[in-house]
Amino acid sequence: MDPWFRSTIRSEVNLQYWQLLPNGAGKDHWFWTKTIAPSSTDYIATLPDPAVPSSGSAQVRASLHGYTDAPQNPDHHTRVSFNGTQVSDATWNGMVPFLQEATVAAPLVIGGQNILHVDQIPDIGAAVDGIYLDWVEVSYDRYVIAVADDLCLATAPRRKSPSRFAASRRRISRSSMSPIRRPRAAW
Repeated sequence: MDPWFRSTIRSEVNLQYWQLLPNGAGKDHWFWTKTIAPSSTDYIATLPDPAVPSSGSAQVRASLHGYTDAPQNPDHHTRVSFNGTQVSDATWNGMVPFLQEATVAAPLVIGGQNILHVDQIPDIGAAVDGIYLDWVEVSYDRYVIAVADDLCLATAPRRKSPSRFAASRRRISRSSMSPIRRPRAAW
């Protein structure tokens, strides 16, 4: 059995409120940043204990939302880099949510602060190209090591949903799993 598991770290800061979010009933109106092309912004994802000899890849995601809609299609162009390496280049259209995803080589993932960089490229001909960024996320292989006496991981799915549990010196909590029972001594 490998000494690592798949971990997902999401970084999200609610700084910008979009009151008139289209079709916004019941949706999150808070975003991290609001930018107009050309723009270039760094976002930090702090990743504990990456397993360097792991499966060979990690996934990075940036949750974006257009807040302008020009007559032409597409009207947004974004590039994502991870720790200085460009990993995704996308164009998209409208005042809609857009999830920009990329697979990156595991050696790009470092323990501690990792930088997910989003460039907004002004080459699509729109008079104004505006976007919000909601959150950034990295899924990577992580060694089974507790951080601040806590360890949270997910088991492989057996039924409809995977089992998740967290353990610490103070508590054990669970969801979608059988109760934890102390084994009886054989002697």
